Amino acid sequence: MKNMDFAAFIVESRKAIQAALLEGHEVSVVMGNEACDLDSAVAALTYAWFLFQFSRPGSRPVPMLNILRAELPLHPELGYLFKRLALPSIDYLPCQDDVQLKTLAKKGTLRLILVDHNILPLSDAELEQFVLEVIDHHRLERPQASRHSLSSRETVVYVEPVGSCCTLVAERILGLVPQASWMSLVPGNNHNEPQGRKQLSFNVAALLHATIVLDCVNLSPAAGKTTPKDRAVLETLEGLFPQLPSRSEIFEELLSIKSNIDGLSMEQLLHKDAKAVEVEGIRVELCTVYCTLETVLQRHGLEAELALHSETGSYNALILLTIVFHLKKTPQRGILLYTKDAALRTKLCLALENCRSPDLQLQIIRDLNGTNQYWVAYCQGTASASRKQLLPVVMDALADKASRGAIR
Repeated sequence: MKNMDFAAFIVESRKAIQAALLEGHEVSVVMGNEACDLDSAVAALTYAWFLFQFSRPGSRPVPMLNILRAELPLHPELGYLFKRLALPSIDYLPCQDDVQLKTLAKKGTLRLILVDHNILPLSDAELEQFVLEVIDHHRLERPQASRHSLSSRETVVYVEPVGSCCTLVAERILGLVPQASWMSLVPGNNHNEPQGRKQLSFNVAALLHATIVLDCVNLSPAAGKTTPKDRAVLETLEGLFPQLPSRSEIFEELLSIKSNIDGLSMEQLLHKDAKAVEVEGIRVELCTVYCTLETVLQRHGLEAELALHSETGSYNALILLTIVFHLKKTPQRGILLYTKDAALRTKLCLALENCRSPDLQLQIIRDLNGTNQYWVAYCQGTASASRKQLLPVVMDALADKASRGAIR
């Protein structure tokens, strides 16, 4: 089985999960975050493949897309890359509905590896004892010391604020696998790989490269996301594989697909790229929406749609983060905050308006003096402040609010 190539690994992933559930073998699930953006999905897939090269018999690493299978059409970037690289359909990849994490936990066969997030949502808190490793680029939220219950190993936590989680995955791969073992691999030649050698394919490098370029906005200084490590990893991959497409080419292709929201309902827009946080029972969802704030505000029945989404998901508040990328200009960002809880709305508004790390440079473009009493909208002047930077601001505000007992 160790001789299977990357394409076969993709095809066999769901079967491996089914076998683990039926036969009770140990399985290491590499799981991205609930937004399941390209960074999260590719980090999970490539790191699971890398671990597979070194796994012992009876222990199978598998990737998991942290969404329901029905939501796959809302994430077309991964499918596009798979087609571009002539890889099997993304339908072969396990999703939430395929991987019964709590069943595996009860069987005592689960090893959980988190990528692109470092703490589980409260709904999965019981799985915390099964977390063996963490690779992430967000603010560290998990306890400093934790252990995997089955092995008694201390959880390995690797968190660094780079532009893309795939940068950290690629760094791990490049650091542990001799670079010479990449050199003989070119597209279409995987079937000629020497048996038994722990190698990685061109396709793995291409997935990592494309994702880092997209996540770092093609290394745009105005976006402010790129770190020296992101740049160094890209240069290393490009040096190993000169066949990789140019950064501008792959960025423009992926950006066009990611930004296409034609035909999507508001509910689908909110589901497309969302992360929820919860502090002491206060639930807030932050949704990245790929259009201008004006486009959102002009939607007929907007408030009713936001109310329905809040009620369905049991969210105390919604924060829509709008963004439009201009290929040669600064990204344009906006924020819409919706909640029927006046105290929570005030707390969150103050947290955003008074934030200085980073300074969001907010300008209210429609306030509570208008006809829409439950939401506030802002034009955001700081183009580099994404959801990654806003999540800690929101969580700190919720923690402060909960500690004061202002929300019941």
